[in-house]
Amino acid sequence: MKFLSAFLVMLFFCGGYSLKADASMQDEIEKRDLVLIQSQIDQMLVIVDRLQERQKRGFTGNSRIVLNTEALRREINLVRDGIGSYLQPLRFDARDLGIVKGDYLKRGR
Repeated sequence: MKFLSAFLVMLFFCGGYSLKADASMQDEIEKRDLVLIQSQIDQMLVIVDRLQERQKRGFTGNSRIVLNTEALRREINLVRDGIGSYLQPLRFDARDLGIVKGDYLKRGR
């Protein structure tokens, strides 16, 4: 019985550690995936540049509809910037509050 209770206690504490380790590993996997998505977005922007150059040269094919590459580029950059902001959020510098003057303790009467 002592062995079983010791085993359950050990399982309880090790199980909690495992959950924390899994969460940090998930965070790392998420970061790597988002960085990969950013690099793929950069590749997409290269393709958009090529499409835009083809349109400038008049190579639109037989289509009457022309892709708005500027709008596409804005949307892609919006997604890329959002991922970048998520990965590296802005951190504000600590404010200098100065010296606090005065006696703010309540004294019993």
